[in-house]
Amino acid sequence: MNPTQHVLTRVDTGGKSYAAQCLCGFSSVSYNRQKAVANLYSHVIHASKPVCPTPKKKAYPNQVHAENAIRNYILRPTPGARPARAYQCPSGQHWHTTKNVARERRIA
Repeated sequence: MNPTQHVLTRVDTGGKSYAAQCLCGFSSVSYNRQKAVANLYSHVIHASKPVCPTPKKKAYPNQVHAENAIRNYILRPTPGARPARAYQCPSGQHWHTTKNVARERRIA
């Protein structure tokens, strides 16, 4: 198996706690077995998402937050390029703002 894969490999008992182990080495410890496994699956889901191609850009949790940031920026008397629109990150995890105007789509 590829070591970068994320799957539950085992659940160990250590006294009164449980440790769910991922193939990548991540471990989730809890006093409740189901919670330890659930936390590990949360790790698996998060680790399987694509990486943001522009991690230095500010990330907003949703479109509303990104558009509010644009409105707030426009109200400030700051010189320079201002964000023009919000777009969803190619990773699908968050939203960014950009000064580039959206391209018009041609209908064939």
